[in-house]
Amino acid sequence: MRRILLSLLVLAAPAAAGVVPLHADGEFVGSGVVVDGGDILTCAHVLDEGVECEVLAYDEDLDLALIRVDELTGEPTPWSVRTLVSGDAVQVHAYFEEEPVVTRGIASNAKMGWTDAMILAGMSGGAVLDKDGNLVGVVVGVFGFDEIDYIGEFITLPTIEEFMEGRER
Repeated sequence: MRRILLSLLVLAAPAAAGVVPLHADGEFVGSGVVVDGGDILTCAHVLDEGVECEVLAYDEDLDLALIRVDELTGEPTPWSVRTLVSGDAVQVHAYFEEEPVVTRGIASNAKMGWTDAMILAGMSGGAVLDKDGNLVGVVVGVFGFDEIDYIGEFITLPTIEEFMEGRER
C-alpha cells in the first residue's frame, strides 16, 4: 500500500455534502468525494501533488484513487441509480483555492464524460452530480482543441463503479 501526505480541511460551508478540499504541505491541491465513512474518491493525479493519506486503491490509467483519512467526518455522497445521458443537467461541486465552488451545465457527451459546466484547473477530484444531487462522475479537468476553447471533463459513474468493484460504498 502506498502512503502519501494529506492534510484535510473541511470548511464550514462545503461545496456539497461529502465534497472535501485536499491539501499537500498546507497548500490546496484538489477535491475529493466522500464515498464511505473515511474513504475519499479523488483523481490519481491529485495525489501526485504530495497528499499524505492511506491509499486503498490507485489506478493511473483511469486517473482514480481511493484514500482513507482518519480525521474525516462527513456524509457519503449518494450515487445515482440511473444512467446519465447526453443533455442531462449536471452540477459540479468542488473546491478552488480553498473556496467551495458550484457550477451547473449539461452533460454534452455523457459517455465520454464531457460537460459545459465551468470546470477550472484545480477542481480535480470534485463531484459531478445529477439534478437530484447524486454522484454521476468525478471532475478530471478541462481541455480544448482547435475551434473548441473549453470542455469540462469528468470520469463517468460506470468507470468509477468498475474501479470500486468489490468495495462497499
